[in-house]
Amino acid sequence: MTTVLKLQDDWRQVATIEVVDASIELDHILGGGRSRCRIEPNEHSPSGQSWFDVLVDFGPGGRQAAHAAFAALSAMQNAADRGALHGYRIVNGHHWLELAGVLGCEDGVPESRSTHSS
Repeated sequence: MTTVLKLQDDWRQVATIEVVDASIELDHILGGGRSRCRIEPNEHSPSGQSWFDVLVDFGPGGRQAAHAAFAALSAMQNAADRGALHGYRIVNGHHWLELAGVLGCEDGVPESRSTHSS
């Protein structure tokens, strides 16, 4: 399921994630108030599971939003790999990680359009 819902202003849901320990400060993993991403509880979490929606600001444009979605999901995966985010999985929104490769932002930073000399 790959839905992008229009919320308030230019913020849109790009993914739903699950974590086992819902007490983790997910916003801290995303960089707090500096981030163009935010996390909100998903009101349709199945009983006994903690689902959260990942929201991205699409105001700066689609390409920048794709980079922000990639960066958010990557930061959470990195935190899970370090053991700081237990039971992390992407419920929906995997395509943002795949889209990053197409856009050239595997490191979370848009690829420069200038030519590089070898």
